Amino acid sequence: MSKHARLCYFDHASLGRPGRKTIERVWKEVARASQFATSGTLETLRQFKAVDDARRRIARFVHADLESVLLVGNTTQALGMIATALPLHRDDNVLIADVEFMGVTVVWRNICRRLGVELVPVPSTGGQLAAEHFSRFANSRTRAIVISTVQEVSGCRADVETIREVASRSGAFLIVDGIQEVGAVPVFFKELGVDAYCAGGHKWMRSPFGTGFACLSQRLLEVLDPSYHGYLALAEPEMGWDRYMGLTSRSPFDLLPLRQDAVRLETGGFPNWLGAAALDTAASELESKGQTRVWARIRRLRKRLVAGLSEMGVEILGGVDVPERTQSGIVTFHLLGGAGQERLLGRRLSEEHIQVSLRYVSGIGGVRVAVHESNNADEVDYLLDVVRSFLRGAAYKIGSHA
Repeated sequence: MSKHARLCYFDHASLGRPGRKTIERVWKEVARASQFATSGTLETLRQFKAVDDARRRIARFVHADLESVLLVGNTTQALGMIATALPLHRDDNVLIADVEFMGVTVVWRNICRRLGVELVPVPSTGGQLAAEHFSRFANSRTRAIVISTVQEVSGCRADVETIREVASRSGAFLIVDGIQEVGAVPVFFKELGVDAYCAGGHKWMRSPFGTGFACLSQRLLEVLDPSYHGYLALAEPEMGWDRYMGLTSRSPFDLLPLRQDAVRLETGGFPNWLGAAALDTAASELESKGQTRVWARIRRLRKRLVAGLSEMGVEILGGVDVPERTQSGIVTFHLLGGAGQERLLGRRLSEEHIQVSLRYVSGIGGVRVAVHESNNADEVDYLLDVVRSFLRGAAYKIGSHA
């Protein structure tokens, strides 16, 4: 493979590349939107059905009850919706690790400042999170513990089960950002036992069209109180929306009941039905491959990558021989020459049509390689060849700087 070969894309941790069927679905829906011959109301209801279909697909995809699933624009929106709807009081605290993505923390800042809630940074160890990190800070005033199932820099998967026990002992809600996991690793929402699982569709699910999802526990749903509702949160009248909208007696003050499922938290008046259709198809594409098989393929490619890097003496965040339960599709490595040398390698990889990312947080980071099932062994070997060539050219020697 030469520098003029096709793109080797190892950056799904930043943005997913949609599959063929997802792209075809988007084009089909866009074409129909410009050509429908029904009334606007009926076409709107058809688009609403696309949203309902996507909710059903996601419920099946992450093994959740349909009633717990809400479609959202992205992970940050879901986290923000929870943060602003969760009853908080002065002197409560919220625990967030020091290696989280900025979107996890930014949604809490204003509300914590306004209400006098303490936002507590929890120190991690080498990019890894464990129960003991949170148990040092959790107490009776802890209202929420917010974690990512997979850290965006190190790629380490959190021990959700033991962190959940810490949250349970303090009476806190466990709120999870799953965007670096879902689409690569099979997700079983009901078995996780978390209160919220939030994920955009634009990374490992390969649907960058503005729709993600949140799965919410009944315990959390019962206490969330959003500052406002959109009309999509209303239950459909028994006579149906089309007939209801044509009633001469209809009033904007009609006390239509709210839905009783997670859609009760909907704040919009018109959904991103196109994004929902894309997400539905993207999940379908992954389902057709089999989520277990997808994850097995990612693990094989990851193992090949880690072995090759290890042979070069390159240090990998989280270590080499890590158990499967802590693995993800992300492998991040760093060079003895530090960030400057890593930037040079990033440029070299890009010149060779290999796309990765450079990522750092709280003093850790390096070259982040995100391996998905769409990659293959030849691509992994090519990446390793380029890294090996770069290190030789930089007179890189293990145990000393270049």
